[in-house]
Amino acid sequence: MDMIAQKRAPIYEALERFRKMRIVPFDVPGHKHGRGNPELVELLGSKCVGIDVNSMKPLDNLCHPVSVIKEAEELAAEAFGAAHAFLMVGGTTSAVQSMVLSCCKKGDKIILPRNVHRSVINALVLCGAKPVYVNPDVDHHLGISLGMRVSQVEQVIRENPDAVAVFVNNPTYYGICSDLRTIVHLAHEYNMKVLVDEAHGTHFYFGENLPVSAMKAGADMASVSMHKSGGSLTQSSYLLTGPNVNAGYVRQIINLTQTTSASYLLLSSLDISRRNLALRGKESFGKVMELAGYARKEINQIGGYYAFAGEKKNGSSIFDFDTTKLSVHTLDIGLAGIEVYDILRDEYDIQIEFGDLGNILAYLSIGDRKQEVERLVSALADIKRRHHKDKTGMLSQEYIPPKVVMTPQESFYASKESLPLEETKGRICSEFVMCYPPGIPILAPGEEITDKIIDYIVYAKEKGCSMQGTEDPEGSGWPGIAGWPGAARRPGKSGSRMAAGTKTSAEGISAEAGSVLTDIGLIFEPYARRRGGRFGRKCRSGGCAGPGGMAGTDEADYTQRFSSEKSKSLSTSPPACVVWNSHQTGTRSVTGCCTPSGSERRPR
Repeated sequence: MDMIAQKRAPIYEALERFRKMRIVPFDVPGHKHGRGNPELVELLGSKCVGIDVNSMKPLDNLCHPVSVIKEAEELAAEAFGAAHAFLMVGGTTSAVQSMVLSCCKKGDKIILPRNVHRSVINALVLCGAKPVYVNPDVDHHLGISLGMRVSQVEQVIRENPDAVAVFVNNPTYYGICSDLRTIVHLAHEYNMKVLVDEAHGTHFYFGENLPVSAMKAGADMASVSMHKSGGSLTQSSYLLTGPNVNAGYVRQIINLTQTTSASYLLLSSLDISRRNLALRGKESFGKVMELAGYARKEINQIGGYYAFAGEKKNGSSIFDFDTTKLSVHTLDIGLAGIEVYDILRDEYDIQIEFGDLGNILAYLSIGDRKQEVERLVSALADIKRRHHKDKTGMLSQEYIPPKVVMTPQESFYASKESLPLEETKGRICSEFVMCYPPGIPILAPGEEITDKIIDYIVYAKEKGCSMQGTEDPEGSGWPGIAGWPGAARRPGKSGSRMAAGTKTSAEGISAEAGSVLTDIGLIFEPYARRRGGRFGRKCRSGGCAGPGGMAGTDEADYTQRFSSEKSKSLSTSPPACVVWNSHQTGTRSVTGCCTPSGSERRPR
């Protein structure tokens, strides 16, 4: 690395020159260097709003850089050991999505761990690629998912040699790393790209005695969240590429979704932070590791807590550990991590990164000092003294292996309906459900909703987790449910509706639609399942069961199947809910719930 060149900060220097020019602005932004919004100036300061400007020749353009931004990218690439570096102003979410979209198109397979950030699956929704999940090992004591074992990755690669890419977390939220070098070697043997989410691994490029960075391991692309451990402003990030990636094409992909009005506050913060880490990163992150080690020692001496680190390494699912991470297991004092998280903020004025069901994460970086760590340790000791209780009955598991039924894109764009949480068992989720942070989906589009998942969500809400994806603030309903597992693709008019009160009949059994219904045209199983689960909110009875099997392709087939099963459904104790999707007419009808005697219960 050319340390003399790394002393430059081209974007920042250009902004300083621009500020001294006293340019009269007849362009955007409309606050005109803050004159139009004095409250904003009071909040941010005149210098800050004075350099909040639009793209122009002296300042270059992020969509097509030719001068100062181009130079900043080249310096960043050198600092990170990459062939090319892209400045990102949409956060690492945007960088991750750009990685996936650069490698995958509709129908392509991508191998990835299920404990990825939602941004990865968002990208699959956009491009239509198919996820092939490697279910990570779980530490049952800590209740956290671990890294991918090489043997797992190798097996999945051999079973899916047509996959185009392998996606890796380096590290996880908890600091756990997989054997990245070996995974890269395996993937490249099969001509697969390796994409790495390094949102929490910026310091790997500048510190010593830390896990290997993606670029050093030979990965093809990496998203680096500079604003997390690198010190830049929130929402600023880097996308790094290796020598075998077409940087021009990646730029095209980035420009599909990234803003054309890039914030120069974010761009300059990337520039300055890169310079800072290139010049002082080794020393800075050495202090961070020392501080984290001190914190772990002090917390473990309290008793009841477990601040874990490198002793968990096993050469496989925990190949390496990021020792800057301060992850603390809390269940042994009888408190969920999210409960400790809330107490620290509400009673001690300490804001940590996140708390889950069993752990907390305190994020340490270049701006932390020993006195703040000592305050955290003291607060944790006091929380144990005041709030310690029996941990019996507490849930710890953080990872539930998914049952993938459809691709994220198919389920996300399918017609859907909202249901109460307790009525969703066996249905397919069409949106994301997660606790945020950390933003790892409990459910992703295309996955079956199970009893275990429902119980987990209810428990997480009771403990105070911030649930995203549910339709209501209390987390008791879904924004979108897209059919049942195994549902067939059916022709028909997707999105057609039947107004309340419309009556139809099928083989002598009358039916009334009790509300406006959405036809799930692409993914809809015409018969309700036998086992006790209600069909949506349509049945007042305790459960609905109906003829099993898949729908036929025409009304004649439906009639034949229904006729053969009608007597069975009417003679059993659970009432029968039968759904008929007529692709010939483009309509759908839902029967009432029939009791064993044949009397009809109106659907609600």
